[in-house]
Amino acid sequence: MELIREGFNVLISPSAIAVNEAINLTNTSLSCLFIAGNRISILTKIKHGYEVARAFTSHQLLTLLENAHHQSIFIEHDPSLFESVRDAEILALALRDTASRCETLVYYSATHDEHLRIISRLADRIIVVTKHRPGYVADIIELNPRREVRSFLLSDVQLTLEV
Repeated sequence: MELIREGFNVLISPSAIAVNEAINLTNTSLSCLFIAGNRISILTKIKHGYEVARAFTSHQLLTLLENAHHQSIFIEHDPSLFESVRDAEILALALRDTASRCETLVYYSATHDEHLRIISRLADRIIVVTKHRPGYVADIIELNPRREVRSFLLSDVQLTLEV
């Protein structure tokens, strides 16, 4: 079972998990876009499969999303893009709209912050992966009317879900 599913996914995890999920996304999609901000943490570990774009402001990120025509989009969260809470609210709406036009949208962050919390409110699911011996634990929160929460143990070696 994969962590990422169709729709608008917010992924909060260590970089190793994010890299693995980004690579898996390229294996299942015909066209993929990776959007980075001012800081790049995982893009250098992903060797191929993505068209890459950079946004240095929240307005540039909005423009990239508006013009996106890819099947899958992976965005690395950069808190320095936001000048206000309103910027995060506008971005959340744009991410929701973009997710309705593409198959899979992943908004990734290694840490929680106020802007990410605002963006997460409109996601279809929030996936929080934390380090846990012997590997990782993934909490998947489906933001449907029932607000389902599921947890899984991830193998440290395979970085895939165990049954």
